[in-house]
Amino acid sequence: MAKKKDTAIVSGRFKVLKQDLWSMARGLGDVLIGTGALYLSDALTTLDVSELGAWAPAVAAALVFLSKAIRKWVSETRYTE
Repeated sequence: MAKKKDTAIVSGRFKVLKQDLWSMARGLGDVLIGTGALYLSDALTTLDVSELGAWAPAVAAALVFLSKAIRKWVSETRYTE
């Protein structure tokens, strides 16, 4: 089976394509995620871990999972068959 040839879409000067809007939306998402992460890091540094008690390991695991999920979501991944 022949591979499809990739075609380039060019956004000319003074034109905004749908792909450009999606790119800008992803950029806005990156900014919002970064701002949220900054807020959470400030809020979590004031958190007294002793208040969590037995839940501390579960909260730590959930935060690690959340950070990895966000990193995966904002990065481009290519899979090969």
